[in-house]
Amino acid sequence: MLRQSLQDQLQAAGAPDVQHYTLTVSYNIAGQSVGIQPDTSATRVRFIATARWSLAPIGNPGQKLTAGQATTEDALNVIDEQYFAQEMESSTLDQQLADEIAAQITSQVAVYFKTHG
Repeated sequence: MLRQSLQDQLQAAGAPDVQHYTLTVSYNIAGQSVGIQPDTSATRVRFIATARWSLAPIGNPGQKLTAGQATTEDALNVIDEQYFAQEMESSTLDQQLADEIAAQITSQVAVYFKTHG
């Protein structure tokens, strides 16, 4: 999901297919139970997505031009519902996290190119 979101945001419509840079991203999502009930069950889960990224010219991955980090979080209520509904809600949350991380990375890369030509 993150890869697709990055491609959508970084490749403008009609942009040439020539690639000059490699964007390397390490992505992680961690869940944390909140809203703990007396029986120790959770009624809400907070998801924190983090990504570390670096940009290098193609053919020279060791020459890092810039790097950064992106972080976002969202939460999901845990309720007694059917598996399908839970899976759909979780999938939507995963997409939202990926879209936000991609937007942050895109902005950070754009700042680099704006300041470095």
